[in-house]
Amino acid sequence: MYWVPHEPDQENARDHISLFWEDATLRDVRVRRITNARNWSQQPFTRTARTVSNVLIEGLDESGRLIVHSTLGVTEWRLDQRHLAGLTTHKLELQSGADGARWKIYLKRIDLVNSRDTFANLEIFL
Repeated sequence: MYWVPHEPDQENARDHISLFWEDATLRDVRVRRITNARNWSQQPFTRTARTVSNVLIEGLDESGRLIVHSTLGVTEWRLDQRHLAGLTTHKLELQSGADGARWKIYLKRIDLVNSRDTFANLEIFL
């Protein structure tokens, strides 16, 4: 899941409004829409740069998922420039495959510093 809550102390996405709450299907729909040549809201196409820092491994949760925290900065340009920043929490699951075990993202949560702000289209992935 990809989750950007509206409230910094939000416990879950089902009881409150969220800026994003998307599973793999919704993320795929978003990618197809954003990359479609006829998508007028992406004319010109959005350009971004991201900075991830202060990575901290917290440990395992009760389900055995690895919890990792970091800070995120995203600069976005499409007709105008804006900067988004927040604290990111990843929950990673160890999954085995033909080429060995890998960590896969189970949940990505981004708590934006200005999550209560009014946003123009948030079309990019943070």
